Amino acid sequence: MRFWQGGCVAVFLMAGAVQAAPPAPPVQEQAQPPAGTEPPPMRSLESTDGPPSTAPCPGLHSQMDAAVSPLVLIVEGPLPQLKPERAPTESEVKCVESLRAAGQKEIGEGKAGRGTAKYLAAVNVALPLAWATYRELAFALDKTAHPDPAIAAYRKAWAAIEIEDQRPGAKHEGVTVLAMAEIRDSIVRLGGQIPSPTSEVGRIVVANPTRKLQEQYFDKTIPLPK
Repeated sequence: MRFWQGGCVAVFLMAGAVQAAPPAPPVQEQAQPPAGTEPPPMRSLESTDGPPSTAPCPGLHSQMDAAVSPLVLIVEGPLPQLKPERAPTESEVKCVESLRAAGQKEIGEGKAGRGTAKYLAAVNVALPLAWATYRELAFALDKTAHPDPAIAAYRKAWAAIEIEDQRPGAKHEGVTVLAMAEIRDSIVRLGGQIPSPTSEVGRIVVANPTRKLQEQYFDKTIPLPK
């Protein structure tokens, strides 16, 4: 009898415990996107701009004050460094040619300051061509009766050649030697002083007349720039 009563009490207590336990929360299903729906594509990080435009020839269309002294511009003009320069690109060579042509035209029209500025811009575009650019500028000024600026430009051309000659592996080419001889003769003709040579090619030119150099290096003189 006691055993039956104890069993009933145990069953009653277990039933109460089951009723007292809170019901478990229903499991919520995660919402699924509609069929066929895809996430929006990520925004592209690549630039949509077109290819960069070609930079214009610097100095070609700039207008220098007509009152600027050509002599001052030339004296303050740059020269190459002893360290070998990077060879100019095709576009830089074309830019130099355009600047030289524009400078020569303006000097011929009586705008010596503006024309000289064009030549100096050409020197800045391609320093490896500095001596040829200064020499052409000197000839343009010489032809239009600007002796002092012409002498300064001739001396700049001379200095640029000597710098190139002092670089390792430099060779005394006939064209360069005769160009220096003509530069020297032009400076003397205009009443200027021959620069003191600082290179082997400079010493060769100073020590020999043009005719002897012509016979030694070339069969005829190189033409002056037109």
